[in-house]
Parts: sequence; structure tokens; C-alpha cells
Amino acid sequence: PYSLIDTYVLNDPFNGQANASLSTTSKNPFLQPEFTQELELGAQLEFFERRLAIDFTWYDKISSNQIAPLTIPASSGFLDYYANFGKIQNRGIELDVNGTLLKAKDLKWDMHLVFTKNKNTVLELTEGVDRIQLSDVLTDISPYLEKGKPFGYLRGSVNYRDKEGNLLIDPGTGLLIPSSEQEMVGDPNPDFKLGLGSTLSYKNFFVSAHFDWTQGGDIYSVTTNYLLGRGVTKDTENREQNFVIPGFYGDPNTGEPILDANGNKIPNTIQVTTNDLYFGNSFAINSQTEYNIYDATVYRFREFSIGYDLPKKLLANTPIGSATISLSGHNLWYFAPGVPKHTNFDPEVNSFGSTSVQGIELSAAPTTRRFGVNLKLTF
Repeated sequence: PYSLIDTYVLNDPFNGQANASLSTTSKNPFLQPEFTQELELGAQLEFFERRLAIDFTWYDKISSNQIAPLTIPASSGFLDYYANFGKIQNRGIELDVNGTLLKAKDLKWDMHLVFTKNKNTVLELTEGVDRIQLSDVLTDISPYLEKGKPFGYLRGSVNYRDKEGNLLIDPGTGLLIPSSEQEMVGDPNPDFKLGLGSTLSYKNFFVSAHFDWTQGGDIYSVTTNYLLGRGVTKDTENREQNFVIPGFYGDPNTGEPILDANGNKIPNTIQVTTNDLYFGNSFAINSQTEYNIYDATVYRFREFSIGYDLPKKLLANTPIGSATISLSGHNLWYFAPGVPKHTNFDPEVNSFGSTSVQGIELSAAPTTRRFGVNLKLTF
């Protein structure tokens, strides 16, 4: 409702004079509401006297008339304006399974599995608009919308390659050649997510554990970039060896391969030091953003707790209805196979919280391991 009319914002007085300013984003009185159409099919099934319960959903959701700021020439007095645009499709499945594996007089073992898979695709944009920048994060990388690509895909700087995809190497340095055009460098959306929880109880004691698995998705990491570029992890400990970057010589001015007298591409044979490999125009600091994109797959021991429910007879003459004491640990272990081993980088971090910007980490605070003692009372 506050994106329809341009209004002035009153600023702090300057030298005793009142002043006001307009936002750099122009409002649009012709905005239409967003709409979503969804087809959803599901089933809730229970077996073996409710010892196994399955909840399954398949959905196909199309959202139209999305609202976003579109870039306009600065000569208009604004940098962008709010407008309705195109269609976005979300299609996926959700699976929730609860099972009791063991049930005896004083012993019970329950399992809970949750699986989600979602694929989103931009189907249409406003006529005449090739792509929309969701957020202006960095010059070399930001999330975008573009027809036929996933929501919020990462677009950034890349290196020149030949038609077969081989890297082109600067014959003067032995390092990579930055391209003059940006391209898609990653998709932050995971392939799927899976959670597995288990609770084992015996009389008044109980033990529970929870594991997570996030498969796929890409993340741009400034932390990993700087750790490698500054040489502060064991990933760069081999500093006595020189390296040859696989590829062919290319012209830094044209981005085309350099050919020999017979018209063949010339393989790179120039050796570079470890310092140049990670600090030069290559794979870490000073490199193009395509080489700071990592697979965000992560396996995680999310939570473990052990506790005890006080017997009711001990609380009989008190106002307390029930009492439970437990010890718990969170984020106890994780393994991210897609990032350099000794950086200890956790792909779950995010510099932008609950916004639409995903898969970009700008020196965010690392995730933490937490331990706690919990006392729960009911009255």
C-alpha cells in the first residue's frame, strides 16, 4: 500500500532549515495485486494400528503479477520503479513419515522423516525486460530473475573460455582472463532437503536425535575466498610447488584462443606460484566470482538431547503438574563436501536473513555449537 504514490520524507534540519527528499525508487499508482493459482494433490495414510503414518503432497503453484523494482535511466530522477512482472512457477513434493519401530511395556522407539523438494522457474517477465536484479549486492555478483532460469539465480563475473569450455590463459602471466560479460554462475536453490529424527524412551528416560541433509544449491563465499587468498588454511600449505592451470593461451583483448601456425590452440605451460594461484587473477582473491561458488551440500547432526520425566508421585503434593529435565546439544557436527576441507566453512550461513537473497555469504558470523540444560515445568 505504500508503493503507489511518491511522497517526500522529512529529513533532519540542515543549518536550521527544514528539508525533505524523495526515494530513489519511484512508486506506481497502477500496481495490481499478486495472484497465485495452485493445484495440490495429497494423501494421509496410516498403517499397522497407526504405527506408521505417511503424509504426502504434490503441488504445482504459479504466481503472477509479482511486484519488484525495475531499473530505469537515472536521468528520470529515479533509479528504479515498482511494477508488476511475469510469472513464477513452484513445483515440488513434501513427504512426512512418522513410524513407531518398537513398542513394549516400558520401551518405545519412534522415527520421524521429512523430505521436501521444490523446483522454481521464472516463466515470464515484463515485455522488453530480459532480467531483473533482485538485490544490488556486489558489482560482481547479485541475485536475478530471468525467463527460463530459477528464482534468484546468481549472476556474476566469469573467465573467458573456448567453445569447448576450456579456460583461456593469459600468455603473459599464466593466469586466467576475465570476461567482459557476466553470466549465470550458480543456483542457490537446493535439490532437496531431508530431516530424520528419532526418539527412544524407556520408562521416564528419553533420548532424541535429529539429522539434516541439504543436497545441492550453490553459495558464493567471501570467507572461503579470503581464507584461501591469505593462505591461512592447510588447503594452501603446499607452497614450494608451482602449478600450471589447465587451458589454452588466449588473447586478453578479444577473449579468443591464440592459434599456432597450423591453426591449432596452444596448451598453457606457464608455471605460477601458490601465491599467484590464490591471490592473482585465478581462484580466490582477485578472481572472478565463478571461482568463489561452492556446492552447498551439507550433512548435519542437528540436535541431541537426553532427559528424564520426574515421576508423578513425587509431584503429588505440589502445584507442579509435570517436570522434565534434559541436557541438549545443537549443531554438534556437520560435513560440507563441496567446500575446501580445511576452511571449515558451513554453507548454512547467510548474510541476508529471511530476505529473497540466497546463496551469498559476505563474511557472515560462523554458525555455533550450543549446549544447554533445560527444566520444563507445567502447573
